[in-house]
Amino acid sequence: TGNDGRLYLLEAGTLGGADHHTPMYVTAKYSAAGTGGGLSTWEDDAGTRWIAASVVGGPTGSLTFTSNGPAPTGSIVAFKLVDANGQLRLAPAWRSPPPPFRR
Repeated sequence: TGNDGRLYLLEAGTLGGADHHTPMYVTAKYSAAGTGGGLSTWEDDAGTRWIAASVVGGPTGSLTFTSNGPAPTGSIVAFKLVDANGQLRLAPAWRSPPPPFRR
């Protein structure tokens, strides 16, 4: 994840390409800059790779996720790793409901 509210997909064998500055793919903004949090990844039984990222505050940017209601205080967003004509991409998949308030 970058401090600019995006995810960067890198090739494990050549991080950042030949110049070490070129990611395979960069998502559009999904979170406000400087508010990035943790990441998690898993592979489901069908072999699909998922990436989950925490979002602080409300949704930001142009990405559309399957929504589970408004999340003005934060959420978890999930991306699915897909092959688009031979190029790997992170497709926005879903956004969690807002966390419960604690008093």
